[in-house]
Amino acid sequence: MRQLLVELTRLVTRRSIVVILLAAVVLAVLLVGSAAYATRPPNGTEQAAAEQMLARQSQLDDAEYQRCLKDPQQYYGDLAGPSDCEDLRPSLAWFLPRPALSLDDEVRNRGRLLVVLLAGVGILVGATFVGADWASGSLSNQLLFEPRRTRLWLVKAAAVVLGVVVFSTVVLAAFWGSLAALSATRDLPVASDTWALVLATAGRGLALVAATGLGGFALTVALRSTVGTLGLLFGYAVVGEGLAASLPVTKMTQWSVSNNLLAFVHRGVEVYDRSLCADTVGRCASRYVLPLWHGAAYLGALLVVAVVVSLVTFRRRDIS
Repeated sequence: MRQLLVELTRLVTRRSIVVILLAAVVLAVLLVGSAAYATRPPNGTEQAAAEQMLARQSQLDDAEYQRCLKDPQQYYGDLAGPSDCEDLRPSLAWFLPRPALSLDDEVRNRGRLLVVLLAGVGILVGATFVGADWASGSLSNQLLFEPRRTRLWLVKAAAVVLGVVVFSTVVLAAFWGSLAALSATRDLPVASDTWALVLATAGRGLALVAATGLGGFALTVALRSTVGTLGLLFGYAVVGEGLAASLPVTKMTQWSVSNNLLAFVHRGVEVYDRSLCADTVGRCASRYVLPLWHGAAYLGALLVVAVVVSLVTFRRRDIS
């Protein structure tokens, strides 16, 4: 425990890491600000114009609505009832210049963007933390106090994971708390199902942050360089993702890290793959759904490989 506290202290006092965390906080604040501004209530002029347009459209659509009430099955199928015809009646929201704040929509947009941002922070923190030890040569001194290399690796990894998860938890709580408070000031209720979706997305986000922090740390231990880790990831983004999208192999896109990342964050994602229709004449579905479990299994396998390689190389190589 004492060694873990020492590593955590080194983590939170490193200037480069503090700058990374502050930048993430600023971006999270900007996301809250953009949500507040993009969904601000209409002013008096906008409200009056929307009400006038609603009144005119209601008169135009009333005849269509009455016909639907007489025979809803003709409009919506055999199981339709009169209540389905309400979709034909215009609402004021159709004519307002901006949508109202909806936490359900924010989960699918800014909420998931924030999760991806925090995952990137995890990589940067993990790589920067141990990369500085390699650059300064302090690892050799640390091994004088803790010669058990596996233990030292595990303690450092635990410090990275704990640090980025606690930080991300605070940021996510502040983000959703701010949006919830904003909804309350605008008298917009938040359904319990929406909160369940928020918690599920945040939970997957924290798991992803822990994985990216550990992965960034493991790669940097193996490569001995923060720049090497970031260069490897950038090279993959340019070359690997391009190959996954262009190789004429059926569903090659399912091995794309970005697609699997989105599948995990979004609880499944629809992927375009032109190879599905390469040998097909006529109509063909060129999209498929990459499920959550595939993203979790694929990313988990990559993480396990990175950790094993990192541990083996750290135990065997000379450190001076």
